[in-house]
Amino acid sequence: MMHHTGLRLAAPLFAGAIMLSACETAPPPPVTLADPGDPCASQFVAYSEAGRLFLPPFPANPTPTPVQMEAALASENAALERLLVSSDTLRHCRAATGSGARLSGDMAEGQRIRQAVETNARGIDTALERVAPGSTSMAASAAQAGGPISAVALVPMTLRMQPDTTSAIAARLPAGARATLRTGPAGFVLADAGGDARGYGSRADFAVVPQVQASNRLVSLAATSMARRAEFARSQTGGRY
Repeated sequence: MMHHTGLRLAAPLFAGAIMLSACETAPPPPVTLADPGDPCASQFVAYSEAGRLFLPPFPANPTPTPVQMEAALASENAALERLLVSSDTLRHCRAATGSGARLSGDMAEGQRIRQAVETNARGIDTALERVAPGSTSMAASAAQAGGPISAVALVPMTLRMQPDTTSAIAARLPAGARATLRTGPAGFVLADAGGDARGYGSRADFAVVPQVQASNRLVSLAATSMARRAEFARSQTGGRY
């Protein structure tokens, strides 16, 4: 994999949204550039760049305001969605191109990103507890409660009336469409994108991006972040359904 040590991306997404304390200040790794021999090079770079959104350092401020806290959680929600979609887009490309021999590199990058996500999460959760004591445990309970599976279509797809590839077409979804999923048989899911856009599609064609509703906006944002962090962790350990 080619690297360039003289370039760095913009500051972390959370800088300016919230100022956290006690975060590691190690310099970020070199920016990843495309390997021309990799058929999924652009997807790998997109994944790597999504992971860089979580890198410290953060400015130090032990007492963020509620407005800053909401902004930080909303930014983390968005960054985690980008990470989950880019991770599954890379996985989808590996399967489509038969480039699984490069999975070791993907896994190494995933471990680096997971460490950055966890470091950032500790700072976010500590700040949340300062702003609203008790909110962290409330959010954790809401994140674990389950509910409808929110997802994003990775590719344009055809939804079918039955969980197979030959039954009548029920609807078509563009890449990026949001849908609620219910687990079906043989690797299929029942996808509902609203209106008449409902039918069966392949689970592999969706990225699960949890969305949690709780007692108030702050707890909802925190619970959504926790659920998305857990989804990414499962993607790195093979624990997804």
